[in-house]
Amino acid sequence: MTMQRNRVLRVFIVASFWALHLTTYAFSVQISWSGFLEPGAIENPWELDGDGELSEPFDEGTPFTVSVVVSSTAVQLETGIENLWAFEAESMQLVIDGTAATVVTVFPVALWDNRDLGLGDALDFFGVSVDADYLGVTRRFSSFAMFDPAVIDFFDPSHTGSFPIFESAHTLGPLSTYSEGSPVAVVLGGSLVSVTPVPLPGGFVFLFSGLIAARGIGQFCRS
Repeated sequence: MTMQRNRVLRVFIVASFWALHLTTYAFSVQISWSGFLEPGAIENPWELDGDGELSEPFDEGTPFTVSVVVSSTAVQLETGIENLWAFEAESMQLVIDGTAATVVTVFPVALWDNRDLGLGDALDFFGVSVDADYLGVTRRFSSFAMFDPAVIDFFDPSHTGSFPIFESAHTLGPLSTYSEGSPVAVVLGGSLVSVTPVPLPGGFVFLFSGLIAARGIGQFCRS
């Protein structure tokens, strides 16, 4: 009976090792923030509030929340611009005024490190872009969050081309993002950009199996 218990324990230890390996090295991060959408042209098919101009009050638009999932092993894409990094996104969700828009096309996320806008200080930016259907109309949505490099810095001397994981942080602002034919996305200063690790499904399967095995071993050892 003792040999059988030892054999089961060895199997559980190996399974636990692989669970920890997967959840440590193969995971995704969900990056989310909120802001306000205003019409960016004469047409306003999304029926957004606001005047489309970056003027006070900055929170007069329709509220939105955007969430993007990026793998920690996502490969860097060529941009041809210094300190501008792009990575494929796994998925994206856009919620406008409490209603989820239908995502049509997800574009790569962008990280701009130490970007000098001629305002005296270099700043860091993280941005997303997606074609989404809302109220039966498909339009391009883009939004950038702006950070103080003293708080968050994307550059890492050991950067090897994989997605640089960063911690949750509050933004500088307000910052508006706009392209022709798309709504104006305003992110207020002090907005929280939440970064949450999301283990891959395989990690969950092994971890859940390990927990079940642990419970079974406990009952077995008590018998």
